[in-house]
Amino acid sequence: MESQTKGKIKKTLGGLLGHNAQSLFPELFQKKPAEEPAVLEAEEAGPTKFIVPPPDFFAQLYSGNQAEPAKIDVPLAPPKDTNRQATATGGRSKSAPKKSRKVAAPPPEETAPEAPFKIIDPPPPPDTSWLATAAVGGRPEEAENVPLALLALNGKAAAQQEMMEHKLAEMGYAVTTAHSAMQALERLDTTAYSLVFCSADAAFKEVRRFVDRLPADQRRRIYFVLVGADLYTFHDLEALALSVNLVINDRDLPSLELILPKGLHDYEELFRPLLDIIDAIPHK
Repeated sequence: MESQTKGKIKKTLGGLLGHNAQSLFPELFQKKPAEEPAVLEAEEAGPTKFIVPPPDFFAQLYSGNQAEPAKIDVPLAPPKDTNRQATATGGRSKSAPKKSRKVAAPPPEETAPEAPFKIIDPPPPPDTSWLATAAVGGRPEEAENVPLALLALNGKAAAQQEMMEHKLAEMGYAVTTAHSAMQALERLDTTAYSLVFCSADAAFKEVRRFVDRLPADQRRRIYFVLVGADLYTFHDLEALALSVNLVINDRDLPSLELILPKGLHDYEELFRPLLDIIDAIPHK
């Protein structure tokens, strides 16, 4: 409000007196110098200086003696258990990090040591001592439909071939003899034999391979007997491993009239139900 009034007075005096108004009323027309900002004065004054009291200033101030500072005995507080305080407040102390508690693992349960693999011996060969005292039971019924037999023998078994032919003939078989592996293969390729005696020697290896490769319906109609000096008579496990129906040792061939009927009877008793079912299936 005051500035507006001064402005009106200046305008009125200027209209009446003209330029003389400023010389007559200098205090009215004089302009106040602009105040410089405090920042500039501070810059011109230079940086601010702080007065730092001596270290014993406060001790002398509180003791009342300016000449000699008083000695104040302050009891030392016991160190704070920061870990306990942090546990009580539920937080963690920054000065002393919380150490993780290592829990010892439980001891492993004691288990009985595993027993090593036990090697089971194969069953012993059956006792054939009864062959010396057994009576001949004649021709078995199962052999009525087995008219053809082939002998392909070598070594000691070949020396007993004539005796075997005679006993097989008494049992009702029509016997054919092959003196070599080639003859045995020709006979097997052209004739359906129900009973085949083959030597375990390497010379007749091809004969055994030929029988093994026959179709299943032809192979199960052949009762294949393997004869050798290292075989155990009636040893079913050995016969199974060699893919034959019966194994006979050379020294037991004189008891052929007892061995063969028993082998055929066991075979028929074990496999006849299966063979009857297979025969009943119609073939295309």
